[in-house]
Amino acid sequence: MGWESIGILAPDPALIDNTPVLRRYRTRGLMVTARSAELSTPRSLEGFTGPLVAYRPDAPTLELAEAVSGAGGIVAVSGNNDWLSSWITAHQPAHLAGARLDPARP
Repeated sequence: MGWESIGILAPDPALIDNTPVLRRYRTRGLMVTARSAELSTPRSLEGFTGPLVAYRPDAPTLELAEAVSGAGGIVAVSGNNDWLSSWITAHQPAHLAGARLDPARP
């Protein structure tokens, strides 16, 4: 798997422009795109196959990521993950790496 097989989806084009690491990934060949009001699916996602990272997603960005039929999996990366819990429980998440942590008992 090469850089070109990984996709990153952001909620806003300005986020890509203002995030140096996303611009750097784009120069390395990753497909880095943003959700837009005009297009339900950005043209760059048509025919995309591979893992798709939803970077700092909002709900519409996650819906768009789910609609990409060729995505081999969706990884949501967000600074505040609390609001993602309902999205996580609605899916069958896969443990990607690291120690598996059991929920703390109250």
